[in-house]
Amino acid sequence: MPVSQLKVFSSNDLNAPQLTGLTGSLVNLLDSVLVNGYGTKGSLGWTKPLANDSLTSSLGCWQQPSGSRMILYVNDAAPTGSIIGGTREAWACGYEKIIGLTGSVFPTTGTGVGAFPQSGNIYVSIANGTTPSSSVWWRKSTTNDAIPRNWVLFGDAHTFYLFVQAGDTIGVYYTYWFGDLFSLKNANDDYKCIIKGRMANQNNASSYRFDAGDLLMRPTSTSWLHFFAARSVGGKGLNVALNVIGDLGRNTAQSLATPAGGGETACEMSGIIPFPNPVDGAIHLTPLFVTEQITGAIRGRLRGLYHTNHLGQYFTDGQQFSGANEYAGKIFQVVKTGPATFVNSSVWVVEISPTVETNNG
Repeated sequence: MPVSQLKVFSSNDLNAPQLTGLTGSLVNLLDSVLVNGYGTKGSLGWTKPLANDSLTSSLGCWQQPSGSRMILYVNDAAPTGSIIGGTREAWACGYEKIIGLTGSVFPTTGTGVGAFPQSGNIYVSIANGTTPSSSVWWRKSTTNDAIPRNWVLFGDAHTFYLFVQAGDTIGVYYTYWFGDLFSLKNANDDYKCIIKGRMANQNNASSYRFDAGDLLMRPTSTSWLHFFAARSVGGKGLNVALNVIGDLGRNTAQSLATPAGGGETACEMSGIIPFPNPVDGAIHLTPLFVTEQITGAIRGRLRGLYHTNHLGQYFTDGQQFSGANEYAGKIFQVVKTGPATFVNSSVWVVEISPTVETNNG
């Protein structure tokens, strides 16, 4: 099986780009990490099919140099059109082929072929009501000013995972992803590129699970539309909504109010197994699987991402540890999303050794 390595970039690096609540800061961050590099850190080698807009450099796009070779588009020019989000948030979507950075949709999500998500999947509040959106929301900051926000990005030529502490709730990371998953169809899955963000813009995001960004869902859940692939595994049609699933039996299930009302069972990414497990003295992890909402079929796994089966209180943000047994030879880094005082803060575990599975060499 081909393998790769997720390199680590963060706001703590020397000469790292700053992510703020100002127009264009997210585009600059992605240019720095994906294309240009900064300080002593080289870039991930992604390319730019089109140059940023010449006026503000707040509209940008980036293409995977390997794998599905899909294109990420970001509008970081206060695209919500109202005081609800403004410069604090950006719109993000994927394209199979991009033609231009502007378009007829207000606010623009560019123009191209094979956009994901499609217009109508998600709705955004604007000054005069709501409008269909062909995007997810990548919130940068709780304020529209130059206060720098903490971020960490793990990525390679195929995929990146961006975690942002926007400041709405101390210590909480929002999760934004783009790139290939590891498909169980192997190299024959040409549309395995994914995008993940938030479901809607908010000027007060105190309820940080509004987008279920750090919860494990049921395979066919349709309550949270925030995670999409370019097409279904068969390659037909357009975008398909996805869910992240894990080991619900070893984690804390709860009933949550859904955006449409009612309740649905989901799971914390914070487990119930003693720490360490008293039988083998080990930390137990579970890979994160991806299902297509319509069928519940397992499409594949998130590359290098795991959830822990222990309470979040036992982990520290940024902590690294080595694997054993079936994870021997792997090195992991923790992203703990939630205030340090939270006993059950969700814990992402990211594989940072050159052992991350990929469908491409």
